[in-house]
Amino acid sequence: MDINSKSNKLFYLAKGVTLIELIASITIISILASLTIPRANHFLNNTELNSSRIFYKKIVQLARAEAVSNASYGIMCHSIHGQLCTDSKDWNRYILVFADLNNNQQLDSTEKLAYKHKIPEKSKVHVALSRSKPLIFNETGAVLLNMTLSICMQKSGAAIIVSRSGRVRTIMDKNGDSKSDTGTDKMKCHYDN
Repeated sequence: MDINSKSNKLFYLAKGVTLIELIASITIISILASLTIPRANHFLNNTELNSSRIFYKKIVQLARAEAVSNASYGIMCHSIHGQLCTDSKDWNRYILVFADLNNNQQLDSTEKLAYKHKIPEKSKVHVALSRSKPLIFNETGAVLLNMTLSICMQKSGAAIIVSRSGRVRTIMDKNGDSKSDTGTDKMKCHYDN
């Protein structure tokens, strides 16, 4: 077979598409996109919520480890400027973790900061504590009061629950009904629609 005759056949086979075929293809693609984009947003929000839940759980566990390893109080607190602990239920600026060697619930110049996290200003994640005081672990890893750290996003949420023994567990609410997905715990998120 001649090369020129083969290329002529390919040329005639690749003429193009008609306007009707193009419109039909664009319509099918548009319908598929309209069905998948909301699901993709839901998936991305759940992924961000889950990674935030894991991240904050590790910060809580770090505060507990600081207490046990230094045989002193381990503090996890909110800070407005990243230097001093402030009493606030709204934890959306800085989070500090340190071993409180002199038991004054503040980071002093003699104490080493174990971790400092700045929460991005335009974060979709809202973090709130069940009480305004810092989370304090004693030298055995226990806390004085139960504590819940709520992590809320639009129509979904998670919570990190610290029991008096210092045990840390998490719950999720992926469907926005203000109940954990297991149905045993209530969430404290206020969802905006």
